Amino acid sequence: NMPKAFSELEKSKIKDKLLEVTKHHLKKRGFKRTTVDDLVRETQISKGTFYLFYDSKEHLIYDVFRFHHDQMQDDFIEQIKAMSGKVDVEVLTKAIVEMVRTMDQSFLFGFIASGDLEAVMRKLPESYVLSHRDRDELMMMELMKLFPDSNMERIAVFSAAMRMALMSLLHKKDIGEALFDEALNMVLKGIVKQMIEVDNND
Repeated sequence: NMPKAFSELEKSKIKDKLLEVTKHHLKKRGFKRTTVDDLVRETQISKGTFYLFYDSKEHLIYDVFRFHHDQMQDDFIEQIKAMSGKVDVEVLTKAIVEMVRTMDQSFLFGFIASGDLEAVMRKLPESYVLSHRDRDELMMMELMKLFPDSNMERIAVFSAAMRMALMSLLHKKDIGEALFDEALNMVLKGIVKQMIEVDNND
């Protein structure tokens, strides 16, 4: 059977339900044990309808990851904007540390730590990886624009440094759990200091 045509409202509701159901399955069963059959049954749509929205299970799962990742970044930027000019190195470092702690306890981190994100990305075109990196750099640009003296020419480097700091969450035991928070704070403070302070030696 051909899937029926949907209104924009119906499409939006189906997509929201798919994202919600997929997140639930990923948390409960992981990437490998989540199937399109499971998702369409719980969302109450046909397989034909599923493929109107997504080319594959991996495309949908990436969308779930991106939705939560982007939401966390957007919330962080709004939090910094709300401080309206009262942000210095200490305040921004503290805010980033809090965001990292939130991520550490979130669905996102479990998805990354389990290796599921890597497994998904291997099955997607490279353009998805590049798009994800571009989104991180846009967030960094938004953040740095809030500081008049920030080093805007090095956005890509600061974005990569921040990703590196976040990825250290995967290696807490190797780094040493007792000192991890203090070490992460030191690293993030170094990144923030170079991001937003004027280098008088230039």
